[in-house]
Amino acid sequence: MPVDHFHAFAGGGARRYADLIGGEADDRPPHHFDTGATLDPSVLLGPSACCANALGGRERVLVGAGTVLRGVLRIDAFGDGHIRIGDGCYVGDDTIISAAARVDIADHVLIAHGVQIFDNNTHPLTAAARRRHFEAILAGRTATPAIDSAAVHIGTGAWIGMNSLIMKGVRIGAGAVVAAGSVVVSDIPAGWLAGGNPARPLKPVEADAACLPVVGPDLSVRWPDYGATKAVTSGNCQSLAAGGGAWYPPVMAAAPTAQQRLYSHDYLTDATRLLERLEHDAYTQYLRHFYAEGRARFGADWRYADIVTVLLCLSDLIRPRDYLEIGVRRGRSACAVASRAPECRMDLFDMWVNNYAGMSNPGPELVAAELAKVGHKLGLARFIDGDSHQTLPAHFASHPDAAYDLITVDGDHSLDGAAQDLFDVLPRLRIGGAVVFDDIAHPAHPELWMLWQRMVVEDPRFSSFSYREAGYGVGFAIRLA
Repeated sequence: MPVDHFHAFAGGGARRYADLIGGEADDRPPHHFDTGATLDPSVLLGPSACCANALGGRERVLVGAGTVLRGVLRIDAFGDGHIRIGDGCYVGDDTIISAAARVDIADHVLIAHGVQIFDNNTHPLTAAARRRHFEAILAGRTATPAIDSAAVHIGTGAWIGMNSLIMKGVRIGAGAVVAAGSVVVSDIPAGWLAGGNPARPLKPVEADAACLPVVGPDLSVRWPDYGATKAVTSGNCQSLAAGGGAWYPPVMAAAPTAQQRLYSHDYLTDATRLLERLEHDAYTQYLRHFYAEGRARFGADWRYADIVTVLLCLSDLIRPRDYLEIGVRRGRSACAVASRAPECRMDLFDMWVNNYAGMSNPGPELVAAELAKVGHKLGLARFIDGDSHQTLPAHFASHPDAAYDLITVDGDHSLDGAAQDLFDVLPRLRIGGAVVFDDIAHPAHPELWMLWQRMVVEDPRFSSFSYREAGYGVGFAIRLA
């Protein structure tokens, strides 16, 4: 059966790179790959393919064996751009890949026609600087304005649909599919179909779901190694009668019990009273108003949950002895736990970045003072300052037997970062203990919902609850085994 070399223009009019550079000078199209890139000799170049490397240096553009190029590869004059395209890829007609930092495309990636991949803003944001930049371009002058850029990574076997835009700083996981016409401004998990403007993960690519685990510190491992822990949360596990044996597994209350308690008790009033005791900021003032308006409109029928109401509920339910939190900021979540468990030992991790989210973030001193306001016993809180991806491993190396009844993960909101935090702490959760994961409905971080589902909700070791209907959402799960 003959091969259709013209399907989707894949081979139509294309010539082997080795043949092009070996021909007569007059017969060579002005593609500039011979001076601005390093291509495997087997690469096929379409009639409109070209390389615009404003910085020079063939090492800046690398293309692997068996790849078909029909679009434009561009290294911009500003920045320090690099483009790497792996083996067996396809880059369609009218596609532009622009690099001022780095665009890294793994093997066997299909990029359809009219796709735009930019790791940079292309122009300054202010009107005056943008005009100067444009005038310099027209005049042929070198211009190096300050233009934001961040690397783009597209994983093995991904497919980018036609006329899509991939913007700076995006990581698209292995086997992901981006629907035609999408605008991708945040990470897409491996093995997921994403689409829209802005693009959001929509559903797993079912055919690949079994063979492409979709999360982990490197987006390649689904669940951490839980080992054979026997540690239990005594406040949520059965106690045995003298001389009796255990017929059932140890956990007594799972997510349905916690959910029932969350909505049957007036935790909104408890949360409001807690916030009134703490130092106010713009967000806590907003929350108090939000709580009041919800109750005034909908009364006791209002079903709402956030990290404060959930932590108050779980602390009542499981009576934690040991608590770990990533992303402490001003201590509101830690105070929710301390107000219910004043003798709970706490390991509190944060970088305490100044002016975080536009608000002051004074650091551990403020958090310690807030904990004292709610009656937490002095000396039971440890403050660990720094990047959690470094401080957590160091902490567990120094405390190899550390285990917790309650854990909150509310730190790094990138896909890689949040996955790493979960990987580090989940094995440290005692059986019967609870993990809380914030912002699963945050519009700027749709990947957190996918991560929560894949790493916790779908794991049979956990019984989970997720609330995404109002606010930024929150999830919690109780470890069963």
